[in-house]
Amino acid sequence: MSEQKPVEETVDSQRLESLIEDLSKSLNKDDEAVEIISKGADAIVEQNKALVEAVEKSIASINEKLESFVNRLDSLEGNLEKGLNDLASQPIQKAITAEAEVAPAEVQETVVISKSMVLETAIAELKTCSNPQRLAELRKGIAQLESNYAPEVVAKSLNINL
Repeated sequence: MSEQKPVEETVDSQRLESLIEDLSKSLNKDDEAVEIISKGADAIVEQNKALVEAVEKSIASINEKLESFVNRLDSLEGNLEKGLNDLASQPIQKAITAEAEVAPAEVQETVVISKSMVLETAIAELKTCSNPQRLAELRKGIAQLESNYAPEVVAKSLNINL
C-alpha cells in the first residue's frame, strides 16, 4: 500500500506541472495581447492628440480673426458716429432756391381712382356683357377689389377708363 501512494503523488505532481505550464503559456499569451492592445491604444491616443492640437490651433486662429474683426467694426462704428455727428452739426443748405414755374398748359389733372368707382364700372359692365371670357375677367377684378387690391391696378387690368 505504501507503493501506491508515491504513484498518486507522481501523477499529481505531473498533473500539477502540466497545469503550471499551461498557466504560464496562457499568461504569456495574455501579455502579448495586452501589449498589442496597449500599442493600439497608444496609437489612438497619439492620433487624437494630434487632432485636438489641430482643432485648438484652428480655434485660436478663428478667435484672433474674430477679435480683429470686432476691433475693425468698433473702429468703423466710431468713424460712422463721428461722421453722422459732423453732418448733424452742419447747417442744412438748400440745393434749390426757387421753384420752377409751371405753365397752365402743362398742368394735368390727376384722377384719383377709388375702389367704389372701379367696382361700380365693373358691375355695370358685368350686367350688360355677354362674352364669357370678359365676364370671367370682370369677376376676377371684382374679387381682387374685395381683397383690397389697388383700384388703379385692377382698373388697368380690366381696361376700365375712368
